[in-house]
Amino acid sequence: MGVQKGLRLYQAIIDRFIEKGIEYEDAAVECKVDPDIFAGCFDATSGIDLNDLYEVLKRAQIDAISQFLGCSGFRIFLLADVIQWEDFQLISDTGLVVEKKSNPDQKKEQAGQYLQYVVQANLFGQPEFIVEQFIAATMSKTLAEACKKVDLNYRTLLSWKNKISTPELSDMPTIKAMAKAMDMGTPILMGGLNLLMAEDFILDGQTVNLNDELAAAMDIEIL
Repeated sequence: MGVQKGLRLYQAIIDRFIEKGIEYEDAAVECKVDPDIFAGCFDATSGIDLNDLYEVLKRAQIDAISQFLGCSGFRIFLLADVIQWEDFQLISDTGLVVEKKSNPDQKKEQAGQYLQYVVQANLFGQPEFIVEQFIAATMSKTLAEACKKVDLNYRTLLSWKNKISTPELSDMPTIKAMAKAMDMGTPILMGGLNLLMAEDFILDGQTVNLNDELAAAMDIEIL
């Protein structure tokens, strides 16, 4: 069986279409997902692997679901379990780190501080800078050398650096490997590589309260 992820996202969509008094199939249309494929990410037939949620959620779906739920794009990343506690690691020169032993409230506060720094750093859409930092962090002279050291696909990172392509959620293992090599949390890399966008932190023309977003994402009760 596949590993289930994003159950809170699924539940949030269910809660929303019930609230709106519409059918699941109609909600799927609004969210720009195939109803059967999307449901298959969470409800697997016995003996059959779950569909990979991260193969289904592309930028168009993230934007459509955030509009359907009336929330920020960033909250979709939280509900889909893209960003988890272990992703909040030390950012060089900030001194901010989420401690493993912290209680849930402390974690939310520390994570909120971390994410505030990510937004203020304003590295969104700067893949060349991120890749150059990756090369430096691995003590390499070239991207090819850095990729060889960390066992990553050179052509993929070169394509990101040159803005030929943009990473998808399915590329998170690569981004996490880069973050580990750079001793950084994944959100700032996601922003720099343009997977996470500045617009994801804006709702109704206002910057969202990051602590509120973290709390709201965690408050979804899976039934």
